[in-house]
Amino acid sequence: MNKKNVYLSKEVRPYHDKFVWAYLNSDLDENQALLKKFKQEGIPYIQLLDKNGKVLDTEGPTSPAGFAKKLAAVLTKAK
Repeated sequence: MNKKNVYLSKEVRPYHDKFVWAYLNSDLDENQALLKKFKQEGIPYIQLLDKNGKVLDTEGPTSPAGFAKKLAAVLTKAK
């Protein structure tokens, strides 16, 4: 739902080139080790990391406006 309605929304589109995006399908066995490493807490579960891999924030189910606000805050925090 987020992938289709939130990530592609007009509110989030301005942030597409400001982040490196990686998606892990939690249904695939080969992703289980990474999901454990990043401590997945439900679906959807988004971790926003700095360039060194430090978690700056997390997000679960959200609206386009809510996610855009979170992305803006993370960019400010990362500076």
